[in-house]
Amino acid sequence: MAEGKITKRKITRMCWVFIVLAVTTLTGCMTMKMEMGGRPLTKKNIAKIESGRTTKDDIIQWFGMPKSVSKPNQSDQSTNVNIPNFAGAPGVRDLFEFFSSKHKITETHRVYYYYYVHSDSAGVLFFHEWKQRQDELFILIDESTQLVVDYMFVPDKH
Repeated sequence: MAEGKITKRKITRMCWVFIVLAVTTLTGCMTMKMEMGGRPLTKKNIAKIESGRTTKDDIIQWFGMPKSVSKPNQSDQSTNVNIPNFAGAPGVRDLFEFFSSKHKITETHRVYYYYYVHSDSAGVLFFHEWKQRQDELFILIDESTQLVVDYMFVPDKH
């Protein structure tokens, strides 16, 4: 057997080396989508919301139970929520501020707060990119009529 001659044994060994390298490299590549909180706030369901017509029961059927329900003039901080995406008012805001310029807020009003956090991750070996987005929905409901008074959807800007 000559030293430089390609044999069946060398080809088999090279194939195994290639397979091991390919498997090792490919297992370092990944993409992943994660839903981290809340239900998806779909455009289809948001488009169904009509002030004065949509009921509280409709909202719960479409979006599930809210993350929080706030009452006006509560002594605790439950009417406050951190709203990082809202371009005009970053930071902690009273949820009723969003509606008080257009509506007279009474004791029967509630703000239902919904959010949906979703993330995408992609990576190759040690290099990963992580994008997290949060969509938010604020719904003003009059408990005495069980109807939606107004709403505000704040999609993530990313």
